[in-house]
Amino acid sequence: MPKRRPPRPASPSPPDPGTKARIQVAARAEFAQYGRAGARVDRIAQRADVNKAMIYYHFHSKDNLYAEVIRDHFAEITRQVQARIIHVESIEQRLKIVAEAHGNMALGGGDFRSLILRELADPRDEVLAQIADVFNASGLSDTMRGELESAMDRGEIRRMDVCQVVVAFVTMSLGYFILAPIIDRVWGIDDRAAFIEERKHVMIDLFMNGLKARKP
Repeated sequence: MPKRRPPRPASPSPPDPGTKARIQVAARAEFAQYGRAGARVDRIAQRADVNKAMIYYHFHSKDNLYAEVIRDHFAEITRQVQARIIHVESIEQRLKIVAEAHGNMALGGGDFRSLILRELADPRDEVLAQIADVFNASGLSDTMRGELESAMDRGEIRRMDVCQVVVAFVTMSLGYFILAPIIDRVWGIDDRAAFIEERKHVMIDLFMNGLKARKP
């Protein structure tokens, strides 16, 4: 009588494709609340309703998870901006799209704002390098540089260092979101969403008027 073969061990089930996304959402909240050093993997697992081993399966370490949370968020922002910016032609329209992205990030991503402020307070070269790689790979910086240089060549705006122009706009656009808790109290801003919507247009108007070529 032939011997029976022992049953083959069951193959492990593939990870749920939604598990990684849940871990990232939970990790973003954890890192925002406790910072990279204070965040705990077991709390992230509890927030995401997963086994702690799944975090190491997908990300290998807490530092890798931290870096990926930041990188993926910036990658999504640049994808959205780039998808919209190619359909408009004027500098003013393109700057407005970028300003809207800043506003959406602030209104819809309180966790992320806290996370970035923590990172800026204690920056790590590898994380900053990954963020820079995301922007460089998106082509967004090159698009804006080319548009500004073309407008300068056409005489529509004053000739200035493009890097200085972009840095001035980014700091002007993001400055409120960094200082919002203080500004809101000092100036009595009760409806932040309405203020941001109005500010988007005012800021672009102020910035574009500063760029316009001056008559001799």
